[in-house]
Amino acid sequence: KALLGHEVTLRVEGQRHITGEMLWLSMAGHIDGGTAEEMEWLEHVVKGLDEDKTLLLLRFVTSHLRLELDGRPRANAANERHLTVHFVSQMTRDRYPTSHTCSYELQVPHYASEAELREKLLRAIACDMAMGVG
Repeated sequence: KALLGHEVTLRVEGQRHITGEMLWLSMAGHIDGGTAEEMEWLEHVVKGLDEDKTLLLLRFVTSHLRLELDGRPRANAANERHLTVHFVSQMTRDRYPTSHTCSYELQVPHYASEAELREKLLRAIACDMAMGVG
């Protein structure tokens, strides 16, 4: 069967319209070091992002702005296709989340509330975009 033009574009470029739910699915099950409450906060924050902020988070963690057709990121350097989140005890609460784009890792300090997690994550991804990093 021949592919239509938009189908070819999707296969080559990947999905441009990404929701927080889609991004959450690519990280769920790959989160360590956090309490059940922190994981719930992260889920609320990620699922609550609008499309623009979801793309910024994807870019912050992977350096890509698209997901593959199956809703997962392109394979990383270790040939894995998911995002990994590490809650890191050695990072103090005044620090912002950091990422490692080669391995699709997001490192998050242990914050005191969901609001603090949201605020620090949104600042981190905004600074990433402002600096042209990724």
